[in-house]
Order: sequence, then C-alpha cells, then structure tokens
Amino acid sequence: MGRTQIKKKILPKPQKAQTTSPAPTIPALIEKAQNLIVQCDYGLAQRFITRILNTEPTNVIAKEMLGVVQLETGDISAAKATFTALLPPNPGAPSSPPPSAHLYLAQLCEDDPHLALKHYQAAIEILMGQWKGKERAEDLPRDDEAELKNNIVRALIGQVEIWMDPSYDLCYDPAAEKTCEELLQTALQTDPGNAEALQALASVRMSQQRPDDAKQCIEQAWSTWKDLDIDDPKIPPISARLATVKIFLELSLYTPALLVLQGVMASDDQDVEAWYLEGWCFFLMAEQAKENGGILDELTWQELATDARDCLETCKTLHENEGHPDAPLLEHAKELIAKLDELGIKPSPAGEEGEGDEEEWEDEDDEEDVVTRQAPLGSNDDLGLGPANEMAPPRPSLSIQHGAPLRVFACGTLFQTHTFSIPAHPTPDADPVVRAHSVIKTRGGSASTLVSLLSQFSNVETFLVAPLAGNDEGRAIIRELEREGVSTRYCKIWKNAAVPSAWVFETPDSKRTVVNYNPLVEIQHEEFVSTLGPLLAPENYTLPSTSPATPIPPAVRSRQPSTNPNSPAPFDWLHFEGRSVKTTLSNITGLDGLARERKWRSHCVFSVDVGRKGRQGVEALIPHADVIFLNKHYAQATSPTFTTNPRAFLLSLTSIAPPHALLVAYWGSDGAAVLSVPTKEYFQGSGWVEERSPPARGRRPGAGDDGESEVGDILSVRSGSDFWAGRHSGYASSSAFTASQYNDAGSDTGDHTQRSGSTSGHGHGRTGSSEDDIDSQGTEIPENEADAGVIDEVGAQDAFIAGMIYALTRRILPGAPYTPSATSDDAIKAQENDRGRWRLDECLRFATELSGRKARRLNWEGLGAEMGRAGWFDC
Repeated sequence: MGRTQIKKKILPKPQKAQTTSPAPTIPALIEKAQNLIVQCDYGLAQRFITRILNTEPTNVIAKEMLGVVQLETGDISAAKATFTALLPPNPGAPSSPPPSAHLYLAQLCEDDPHLALKHYQAAIEILMGQWKGKERAEDLPRDDEAELKNNIVRALIGQVEIWMDPSYDLCYDPAAEKTCEELLQTALQTDPGNAEALQALASVRMSQQRPDDAKQCIEQAWSTWKDLDIDDPKIPPISARLATVKIFLELSLYTPALLVLQGVMASDDQDVEAWYLEGWCFFLMAEQAKENGGILDELTWQELATDARDCLETCKTLHENEGHPDAPLLEHAKELIAKLDELGIKPSPAGEEGEGDEEEWEDEDDEEDVVTRQAPLGSNDDLGLGPANEMAPPRPSLSIQHGAPLRVFACGTLFQTHTFSIPAHPTPDADPVVRAHSVIKTRGGSASTLVSLLSQFSNVETFLVAPLAGNDEGRAIIRELEREGVSTRYCKIWKNAAVPSAWVFETPDSKRTVVNYNPLVEIQHEEFVSTLGPLLAPENYTLPSTSPATPIPPAVRSRQPSTNPNSPAPFDWLHFEGRSVKTTLSNITGLDGLARERKWRSHCVFSVDVGRKGRQGVEALIPHADVIFLNKHYAQATSPTFTTNPRAFLLSLTSIAPPHALLVAYWGSDGAAVLSVPTKEYFQGSGWVEERSPPARGRRPGAGDDGESEVGDILSVRSGSDFWAGRHSGYASSSAFTASQYNDAGSDTGDHTQRSGSTSGHGHGRTGSSEDDIDSQGTEIPENEADAGVIDEVGAQDAFIAGMIYALTRRILPGAPYTPSATSDDAIKAQENDRGRWRLDECLRFATELSGRKARRLNWEGLGAEMGRAGWFDC
C-alpha cells in the first residue's frame, strides 16, 4: 500500500453542498484561551486572546487574560500596562473594573508599598460590593460567596504582609500593629475560621512576642485542613503550608511541622524549601535531644542529626540542579551541613536511610503520605521523584533472567475513572440530589496500564510516553508509576493541569451516564521527536531534553533505558495507542525511516493498538506496524459479519498488513486469535474462566520437592488445572489452520506450516482531522456487555496486549514475522538468552490467561506474581 492510499484513508471524503461551519463564539474562544493558560501554553493562548480582542476590543476577560499571559512570559512592563488599562480613567476601561486588575497590580508594585496598599484596598472595596450585592463588575461572571470571601481575605492578608515586611518603612510606623490587628479582624469577620487569616494572625502574635496566642492561632488554622485528603481542593497551596511549618518551627512544635511537611512531600517531593525546612526541623530536634539527655521521641540526637544531614544534602543538590533563586536558603543549608560535619555526622549510606523507620511514619490511610527521608540526589543513576522509589516494596523475581532487559516504550494516555453506583438517574420531577452507594476510583489508559503490568515481570524496563498532569494529584500518580517501575522520563508534564478523568454513573439495571474531562493536549509529532531525540540521536543533544511545561528538574528525572550489547536499537519494543491517527502515523513513519537509516530497524518491534473505537483512517497505521492489536469492537464497526469470527476479520486485513506482520485479535470473553502473515499460521483460543471449587490436579512443573507448595491452589492452563472455555463463547475453539484455507484471503501459493498446540491444557480446545484530534481526547469506558464475574473489560484487553508483548519478546525467537527482517545471528543470540521455549500458540495462551485473571479484579498489583505461581515461568 503506497503513500497515496494512506493519504486517501486519512483525508476526509469531499462532501456535497456542505454549508460552512459557523465561526466559534466569543465564549468558546475565551474558554479555549483559559484552558491553554492552565496548560501553560501561553503562545497559543495569546493567539486566541488576540482573536477575541480583534472582534471585541473592550472585552474585559480577554484583556485580563492578556495581562496574565504577559506576566507569565516575563513581560512585566506590558502586564502592568494591560492591567492599568482596565482601570478608570483610562480610555476603554469598564466603569466597574475587575478586582483582579487591582490585585495583580498590587503584587507588581514591589518598589512602592503605598501604591500596593491602594490597589489592595480598591480590590477589597469592589469585592465587598459584589459580596453584598451592591454592584457588579461589567462582563464578569458571578462568583459564589465562598470564592468572594476568600479573595477578600487574601487581599486583606496582602495588606498585612506589606505592613509587616521589614524591607519597607511601614513596618516601623507606630500605626503598623494596630492596622494589622484591624485588617485581620475584618478578615475573620468576613470569613470566620479562615485558615489563612488565622495563620497571618499567628505571625502577628509572634512579632508581638505572644507565643501562646500564636500557638493557639496556628493550631486552629491547621485543624481546618490537617485531616483532609492530600488531593482535597480545600488543602492550602504548598507555599501556605510551608509558612505554617515556619511558624511551627519558631514555636518549637516539631511534630506538627513534620506532619505538614509529610503532606507537602506527598504533593511535591522536589520542593527545595520543603527539604530545607525538614532538615532544619531535624537539626533543631537533634539540638533539643542533646540538651535533654541525648534522646527525643525515642530517637538519639545522632539519628536526628543524620536525618537532618540527609535532608539538607538533598536540599543542596536540588537547589544547585534547579538554579533555585533563594541564595540565603542555600547558604544556611551549607552552614548547617558544616556544623553537622564538625560533629562527625555523615550522610546515610545509599539505600540505608529510612530503613526501619517506615512503620513509624507511614500513614495507614494513604500510601502516598509518608515522611520522606532519603539520601542526596546527586548521581545520574537516581531514578527521580525521590522517596517514592526509596520506599517501594521489593518486586518479586518471577522468572529466570534473559540476559539484556526487555526495553518497552508505550505511547498513549493516562486517565482516572470514578465509577459511582447510584440507585437511579435523576428525572426532571425527582429530587436532583442522588446519593451514591459506592465510588470506585481506578487508573486507566491503555499505554500506562500495560507498562504497569509489564513492569511486574522480571528483567523488564518500561517507559511511558504520554501527557501527564502536573497538579498535586498528577504528581501523586507520577510517583505511583515510578514506584511500580514505570519510567516517566519521556512524558510531557503539564504544570498545574488536572488529571484527565471520566465519571461513570451506573444504576443497578446497568444504565450509565459517562462524563469525560481531558484538559491535556496530546503529544504532537514535533514534541514526540524532541522528547525521544536524546534517546534516538544522542549525538545531537548535549543536554537532557525536557518540556518547557515540565516542573520536574532534568537531573532528578527517572532512568534511561539500558544498553544492549547485542542490539544497536535504543529499545526493543515501541507500542502506540492509535488514538490520534495523523500524529501516530507521523511518529511511526518518521521513526521507521530513522531506524532503517541507522540500521537497527530489524532489532526492534513497532506495534499498534487500533482501539475499541473505529477512528477515521486508523487503517493507515496497519501497513507500518510489525504487530497489530485488534479487537471485537473494531471488527464489529468494520462489518457485522466479523462479529463471531476473528479468523475472517484477520484474513481481511492481510492485503494491507506488512508481509512480515503478526495480526492479533482480542475477542473479550470469547477469547483471542493470532495470524502470522508470512507463515500463514493461525491460532485461536477461547476465553478463560477459573473454577475455584475443585483443587489443582497436580503439582505444577518445576515446583519444589516439598509437598505443600504455596502455589498448589493456583489454577492455570500451564499447570494443567481446571480452566475451561468461557461458556458464552460464540464459536468453538479452533485448531490451527492456514490462511490459504480462506478463499477470500488472496494469499500467495506455496507450502504453509500448521502448528498444533501441545501444552498441557485440560478442558481446552487446542489453540494453535479535527475529528481525529477531538476523538483522541476521550477516555475509553467499557460497554455493559461483560460476562458474569467480569468487572474490568477494558483492563482485560490491556492485560492481553501486555501478555502478548512479554511472551512474543521474551519467549520466542525474534525476527520475522515480528520485525521487518531477521538473521541467523538473531536466532543464535536468542538461544543464548534462553528464548525459544514457547511457540506462538503458547504465547496466545499466556496472554489470554493473563487477560482472564485481570478481567475478574479491579487492581493490577500482583498479577505478574500470580502468573508465576501458576507455573508459567517454571522452565
């Protein structure tokens, strides 16, 4: 199939007498610009803003967004001019200016505190007027009462901070103390119990030498949010929480300080100031311990001092790597390190810090919330994201080693699904408030889930290439991935952006409503090239490549792939989700050309998952992949005749698939099938269901001599136990047959090999355009057609793909039909690496069983170990 045919499949067909689509409305353009600002794409946001202002030159919201973009891009003078233009008596300024203009200008008047106070006061008066309903700013949406009160309180606190700042003469004004008292009284009258106002009052009490009152205020402020989940929107920002820590330290309240730092580290374990404050806290605790007999909270002063040294060394390394602007902080950290050095306190040896401490500091309710103590992050071997990796439980070894590790890259997405079980959907006449019986939160996205599962197998390195959220919840997910062994080094992280999510509302009769939200933009071809450039062409990159939006310092990002002395390729397998067809096509064809030019194309595998939806033009990807993963949903969308028979569906694709390709079809509860285009081998298997009642019929091959094997009750086709074909299978399990037996296949002539399955299975048959961009933003939620007991249909499909990737790469000879070419040397190396133990039919069995096990559980943890206990890795 040539490029002309590919182009035809991608480009939409010409439409007859089609009317021109209407231009986007101003509200739609505003929403798009706001989303781009959230994603830190300021250049594109400014283009939308300019388009709005060309249509409506006086649009207040657009002007305000323009000022924000100028501010974020460092054009301070232009930002000041833009915000000032929104205030009377400037021409074109609204009669009731937006309070945000005054608030921004107040923060930009660092050299004139009196002018800053005036701007804060003007903002407060406007906000007070809105709150009390006396007036409304033109063209501004109505804020809810809570948001208005928060803004008023923050403006009042901004005034307090100016009066208390020792760099301004106002700090020494006789009226300063009384003014601060009055401002904070107004803040607490506006919003009683406001945590930020109470914290500011605690700072004032400390300056008044009233520590008891300060303690009461800060503890009251902390009590309003200390028990909230780390991703709760009511949690104060990190800067406010670090201010809380400083007050706790001034009051010698070390335990609360560490607890607050614990939450900060769970949100961002690369925060320089957080590491500094934790080191300073342990230093002060060590000093107190020395003064009180050498013990504090059952820890010796030496242990506390060592913890302080570890934290301060980490702070120093992060500060230097990031080029952090706070020079005094670094100087103080160095001074403390020097003092500890004089006392003979050295950093903990790598891998020893924190051992034995985890139970003491671990929060049982949240695996993410741990007090993070780790050694300095100075080496290039550090996996990044610090303590999340340090505290990961050891992964069990599931199989023998195969020489060089399997290096798998997966390009796609990650999202979260929130499934609400509700009694009924609300109707117009019913109560609009519905109480959910349960809420289940799961992580999805084919690429991210399959690498998470692959990382459970031994000697496998997995890498995700995807856009990820950079807010607190997103960072927690990144740490979770790294703990699982998935490297996020090649992901694009959108600073402060939210995690793509799907909300599923399901009733007992299986009626569902699905709401999708994806604020992240797919990785475009140019970004794909720049992200993987240092890996593919390292001679052209002298420094690590990172996204401008990525908030994680390059020096502490996770690992790079290992090198394989037997392969010139930088990876072994590259898998694509076929979500954005045009982008994926550009990525895979460009990479194919580079690989051929550099002579390593035959040493790696490209695979594509066409997805459950029949996306327009997805067939254009098939000619460029070595392994193509298809499914029943896509087959049904292609033609209803393929619903019950994957054989006919796979054979229909042989005319456009590469001559070396492997076509793999996942048919859900009906099993799976695989067709080798060059050898004409075809294997088909039914779905797997585990029977729990009868015991295993015998010990698994390779079990130990002891009669009570820990895996004696693990049932598997590998160990000859009671799995059987799913009862709802739409077809009989088939023996192997050749593609030439299908008359419409149009295959070439010659001898065609048939393989019969020979594993010891019991009870089984032997298995031998803009539309594209919009569609790619969605999430895939399973339809209501799973068999009884199947609770994760989409996850089962991802597990099947992961199983096939692992089995094909680690257990059979490489080369055709899985890469464009193969040599006898490849086969020799494969034998040396202990491959060649499984045939193609056994690979299919492995993946199908792995899929069946995943289908009946929500989580992914332990699936690899479960397959090991079932005997799959006993050789």
